Amino acid sequence: MSTYKNVIQDNLYARNDSFLFWLHERYTFRADRFDELCQSVEKLAQEEISLEMTRTVTYIYQCILKEIIYHFDPNDSSVIKDLPQNYTQYLERFDCALARYFTYG
Repeated sequence: MSTYKNVIQDNLYARNDSFLFWLHERYTFRADRFDELCQSVEKLAQEEISLEMTRTVTYIYQCILKEIIYHFDPNDSSVIKDLPQNYTQYLERFDCALARYFTYG
């Protein structure tokens, strides 16, 4: 099992079976990988706040938002095959993880 820092780094580069790997490379929404990412951001908030990590988690969030925006853009070919209907609840969960990160900092 990866450490929370590895999960964050893997998502930064969309590699190693990470949430962003699945979302960006396979156009698949993996709720289990999303949960792992949120838990990693929350764990990071408790142990390491730095400018580099702040940039990283913010960039990851931007990538997630962009993929969802592209999904709904009729002029873009990107389509997430199994985007949950309650995707806003997932975004809210990541918002909360980020809020905890910034609160600890």
